[in-house]
Amino acid sequence: MAREGCVCCPYPLLTIPGLLSFIALVFIWVAAINCNFFEISWQLTDESGQTRAALLSVGLWTVQSYFDAFGGGGSFCAGWNNAFFTSDVQLDPPLKAARAFSMMSACTGTIAFCLLMVPMCLSFGDSHQYLIILCGMCIFTGVATLFDLLALSSDICTSASSCTLQGAGILAIVGGILWLMIAGLLFWAMKNPRSFQDESMYVVSHASVPAVQAIAVPEPTEEKEIRIIQNGDGSTTKTTTVTVTNADGSKTVTQTTQIIPASPFP
Repeated sequence: MAREGCVCCPYPLLTIPGLLSFIALVFIWVAAINCNFFEISWQLTDESGQTRAALLSVGLWTVQSYFDAFGGGGSFCAGWNNAFFTSDVQLDPPLKAARAFSMMSACTGTIAFCLLMVPMCLSFGDSHQYLIILCGMCIFTGVATLFDLLALSSDICTSASSCTLQGAGILAIVGGILWLMIAGLLFWAMKNPRSFQDESMYVVSHASVPAVQAIAVPEPTEEKEIRIIQNGDGSTTKTTTVTVTNADGSKTVTQTTQIIPASPFP
């Protein structure tokens, strides 16, 4: 079978991991930049000695704060250099690692999403190298996204009265699982390539074959010649010659001789 040119959407079922990768990509970017990764709470004492409960939603790169003690005080989302984090003391190794993994997963996820769009409109033939690279990138993106949860072991989380995972953190978990699912689909595609390919990209080559004409094969012909010679002693010699002409034009000659004795009666 021969492949004829470029076929639009030669791998239609790759739209499934393609769609999942778009959703997962949105999730990991939201998890990276949203200020609601986890929420911490502690007790604050003001100058008058009054104790109030404080809640703070913290992201990997941004912070959203609000105080329910003041009631309707509003909230804001800003970088870490705000009224609550005036230095980098809180950026301990777990939080720095979570930040690094969030950026790596966001970047590799973006590249993987773009690469997933390529086989939907361009055939890469029977080679699995493209899918192997893409599968590895999806696995790395999924694992790196799950490592965002290292932020929960940072000092800012462990030193608070309570620390709970919030929306952005949940999206990081879901996004990481989605990327691993996409890698599983791509691995299955490598094992079952034809199930992901559009059969229309394969066409049977109809080469021009000359028509076969029936040729009559001649039957062998047989010619028989009989010679009878009367001998002087009264006996008779009968010679039979059979000539067979074969289909290929060759001839087969068979000769038999029979002597018939003279009759004893005059």
